[in-house]
Amino acid sequence: MKHILFLHGALGAQSQFDSLKAKLETTYHCHSIDFFGHGQSSFGEQFGIGAFASQVIDYVHQYELEGCHVFGYSMGGYVALFAEHAEPGLLGSIMTLGTKFNWNPESSKKEASFLEHEKIKEKLPTYAESLLKLHGDKWERLCEKTAEMMRYLGDMPLLTNLTLSEIKLPVRLAIGDMDKMVTLEETVLAFRQLKQGSFLVMPTTPHAIEHVNMDRLSYKIEKFFES
Repeated sequence: MKHILFLHGALGAQSQFDSLKAKLETTYHCHSIDFFGHGQSSFGEQFGIGAFASQVIDYVHQYELEGCHVFGYSMGGYVALFAEHAEPGLLGSIMTLGTKFNWNPESSKKEASFLEHEKIKEKLPTYAESLLKLHGDKWERLCEKTAEMMRYLGDMPLLTNLTLSEIKLPVRLAIGDMDKMVTLEETVLAFRQLKQGSFLVMPTTPHAIEHVNMDRLSYKIEKFFES
């Protein structure tokens, strides 16, 4: 069987893919990791897209998964593309969902403002509880580090038109039609830079992975990776 590596989004964890992996495990060997500071993983010396991409590269080599497929949700898609650009030929193909490409000072400041943990506890207590369940007591530090990462991306995006154009493997960029964080325009612009890119709009699909129809998503993943 072929292998799929699942990469989660910012403030997410590999456990969010449990139901999706269960739908695909009869066809694929399914793998996932927690990025530094997320889920069951502790913080490392480095934090950010580069550090997470190094995790992916190390994992692929450690388990001899060169040429595997990758599904990256949100930040996970950004990490997968950056890892492939850093080490061309590492992966077989990449599918993303809800990955944000338009990082600039204004957009990063806006996204980082949503990660103030005191405001989350005050205004979104249910979300705060879910973050505590996913990450334990380190969730507040994770919010701070993620906000720093977003501000850095705003000043220095790692995936530009040039870097995207240098990625040679098949890539499908998917976006939900109800996504309020990622725009259709930025996804189409990124798709147009790719040498082997394709584009997919998921109907009645918001940004949050918890609200994505997993039956539909697993079907789209399987169809892309078998092509």
